[in-house]
Amino acid sequence: MWLLIENEEICFDCIHTASNTLKEHLFVDTHRNMAFALSEDQFQCSICLDVFRNPVSIPCGHNYCQGCIKRFWDTKQKFECPLCKEDFKTRPDLRVNVGLRDITDQFKKSIKGQPGYKPVPPKRTVPRRPQAEEVSCDICQGTNIIAVKSCLVCQASYCEIHLTPHRRDPPLMTHRLTDPAIFATSHLCRSHNMILDMFCKTDQTPVCVKCRERDHRNHEIVPIEKESKRVRTQMKKMEAEFNQMVQARSRKLEEINASAELRNINKERQIETSIQLVTGVMSVIESEQSLLMEEIEQKHEAAERTKEEFIKDLGQEINEVRKRRSELKHLENTEDPLHLLQSFSSLRAPLAAKDWSQVRVYSDNIGTLRRSFTKLVDVCQALEKNLSAEEMSKASQYAVDVTLDPVTASAWLCLSADGKRVSLSSQQKNPPP
Repeated sequence: MWLLIENEEICFDCIHTASNTLKEHLFVDTHRNMAFALSEDQFQCSICLDVFRNPVSIPCGHNYCQGCIKRFWDTKQKFECPLCKEDFKTRPDLRVNVGLRDITDQFKKSIKGQPGYKPVPPKRTVPRRPQAEEVSCDICQGTNIIAVKSCLVCQASYCEIHLTPHRRDPPLMTHRLTDPAIFATSHLCRSHNMILDMFCKTDQTPVCVKCRERDHRNHEIVPIEKESKRVRTQMKKMEAEFNQMVQARSRKLEEINASAELRNINKERQIETSIQLVTGVMSVIESEQSLLMEEIEQKHEAAERTKEEFIKDLGQEINEVRKRRSELKHLENTEDPLHLLQSFSSLRAPLAAKDWSQVRVYSDNIGTLRRSFTKLVDVCQALEKNLSAEEMSKASQYAVDVTLDPVTASAWLCLSADGKRVSLSSQQKNPPP
């Protein structure tokens, strides 16, 4: 830093190394000029926004109060400059800049001697606990002061006070400010330290200006906002597909539950019928009664297990689809295009979904009673005929009206004219031309 004193430039570093006598001479002769040539902003710490107290200089060249920068680094895992964000591998040794401190002290004395001087304490934002959607200032450590803006270049959020350097310092004024945001992912190119504001469709990756000029020169590059809009459109289509999947599986779940209820009713009816039939037969078939009951129960338990497996699988698929739909809705509300693109790829992964279109659950145990009593044909022939007729009546509800295709039929089959009946032919027919 250079100081203009009576049309001559004097370097602060030179003053720091000068003798005390020379410094006293300079300050005594020029403190009145300093009060008018320098403003308080030039002696202001960017952390506490007050005039320097024991100023120290860190390796990047910025100055802070010794206590302010010490407390700032005490709350950080890495050591960086609050303004330029330059990282230091080791914590810098803080030593008071004696020359700057002396000049600051003389500046304080000079402005206090001016007529009408009134010390104005720095304005501070009233601390309050941030809400879930609010972001705290990264500089105000431990005070929970709400941030008003975030800098995409500095990757930090600032309150109204600590945003002042970005509105006054020309280099910082070029930084891109956004609404307060938490930087979950980096917006800067790791190779060139520039904003990732474009998207390479060839490599499907965000790029900066230098990436486009070097590694992606002949690739298809679009603005990241444009790619974000395209992805959002695709997300809406995916959301509609997810909704259809949930609806289809919900209907299948209702079908399985309804079938289970009907199966329970049929089970009771079958048990009652079997008891009435068996108790009316001779004692020789009493042993068959217990076997018949056991078989029915086993089939019912097997059906129940199948039902539980179907319900479990459908429930898991529904939960997975709902989860993705929820993530998709949450992702739609994000204003961060980079985060949207990075998170969207996981939602595009195919679901491990089962094809439920061919799954059928039947409530009746058709054939159970008939197969049990077939062993006792000599004793229960009349009962077997009655049961067969009853089963045919139940099976008719699953009948389907079909028309057989003579083109695909075997040469040994004979079809009726209407294609409803088929019979075995004694001679092989010639294939159609």
